[in-house]
Amino acid sequence: MINPRIKVKEVYPNIYCIEELDYKEHCNCYLIVGSEKCLLIDVGVGLIDFAPFLESYVGEKELIVVLTHFHFDHFGGAGQFKEINANIVDIKDKDIGLKYFKKKYFSEGIEVDHLEEKFKIRVEKFKQVQDKRGIDLGDFKFKILFTPGHDPTSISYLSK
Repeated sequence: MINPRIKVKEVYPNIYCIEELDYKEHCNCYLIVGSEKCLLIDVGVGLIDFAPFLESYVGEKELIVVLTHFHFDHFGGAGQFKEINANIVDIKDKDIGLKYFKKKYFSEGIEVDHLEEKFKIRVEKFKQVQDKRGIDLGDFKFKILFTPGHDPTSISYLSK
């Protein structure tokens, strides 16, 4: 089992950047702790064990998990969650970035040979986001914008 090393920084009150240090391109995830619900944006490469972290920050609040797009460094940790909201258009045959499975992208001692199976997209786990449906955390509200460019599945979350 991989022992993740993460860095957590509060970038704004109740908004946390979670950085996976074992992936050298520094995959960042963001947790927004609202007054009623919490939002986790992206789930990283899969080296973070989110359970203890989320227990501390989210507690009993509902957690909404969303992706910005389908590159492996943003959805690799999907197996830890029951449901993830994303733009699932054309993901069945998606190139998930297997070119990055080279040790030079990961810290020494991180075994990457077995990770390819972990990064396979399991379509049933993902729920299509709707552009008319915003995300309401209580004191934080977000509008969903479809922003293909970096990837055809890209979406952005605009604070209302």
